[in-house]
Amino acid sequence: MTEQTEIKMEILAVQRYRKVSDERLRRLLQAEAELKALKNGGVDNWEWYSESRHDSPDWDDEECDFDVEDKLANYELVEEQIYEAK
Repeated sequence: MTEQTEIKMEILAVQRYRKVSDERLRRLLQAEAELKALKNGGVDNWEWYSESRHDSPDWDDEECDFDVEDKLANYELVEEQIYEAK
């Protein structure tokens, strides 16, 4: 007779992801690379740099950053649970 061992699993963490198309991801990676190149070239020291950020409709003055939270709803949320054996 074979003895069965019960393995108890505990959730260690929950990873959250958003589904994006390959084309959208490609454009995001290209935009990120362009922004890095511009910043490395000193664009963030240009006289109008801060003003152009504040002129963006996505700029949040309270947070001093771009507010993109509402745009996340356009992308399907996927949650993955990471388990650990106890």
